[in-house]
Amino acid sequence: MTEDEEILCVNDIMNSLRTIFQFIHDCPEHFFYISLVLLHKYLRKVAIQKFSHDKHLVSTACLLLASKVENAPLKLAKLAAAFHKAQLKRHGLPAKQPSAHQLFQIQSALCLIESEVLTEIGFDFDVELPYRYIQEYGEYEADGIGEVVQVASCICNDTFIMPLCLYYHPMQIACGCIYFSTLHLKTPLPNFGGNPWYKFLHSEIEFAHVQEIANYLKHIYKKIGERRGKGSVKQCPYTCLLYTSPSPRD
Repeated sequence: MTEDEEILCVNDIMNSLRTIFQFIHDCPEHFFYISLVLLHKYLRKVAIQKFSHDKHLVSTACLLLASKVENAPLKLAKLAAAFHKAQLKRHGLPAKQPSAHQLFQIQSALCLIESEVLTEIGFDFDVELPYRYIQEYGEYEADGIGEVVQVASCICNDTFIMPLCLYYHPMQIACGCIYFSTLHLKTPLPNFGGNPWYKFLHSEIEFAHVQEIANYLKHIYKKIGERRGKGSVKQCPYTCLLYTSPSPRD
């Protein structure tokens, strides 16, 4: 599987997991993104084509883990019921209540996969999301900053399709999203105290890394846009945004 194929596959997983997440109703938004970071940590060890379980079950197990990382574990039965409902919807089947046996099978599988994921990632629960850095940048009062931050937050949602969280610090990802949004909005960013805008979050951030992330985002949007038949990324860099809900709170 090529990198592009894997990213499109993760895109599919992300869509399915979003449906499961929505069926849970009262699950905090940031659990969803933490689960995707955990999924990427797992993918670094086990390629999708080598999964011994359904890929949607694996992502759901990561959501279960994410809730535990945040010390607010989801009820297994509730998560299993949401998974069953989402699978019916994904296959275009009418909604119906799962049997006790079906729920038991899903719960058993989630527990088994959870254990496997924990083993593969080495109990690495070091997860930090970029959103708070985007919000921190937004506290600077300057013309056009509000719209830049809003678009950057939406773009940040899409970074979880990619394994950026494995290779860049959340500050760098935040800057990449801000930079990408300025390219689309054609909004120049002010310097801070004589320093470039990206030094606002940290003095050691290098523009080369910011540009790398923005270029990678452009590449992925183009790939997903081609898949959906929405044309070139040049027409609208974020037409392929998956989720435009408010960014989660830290």
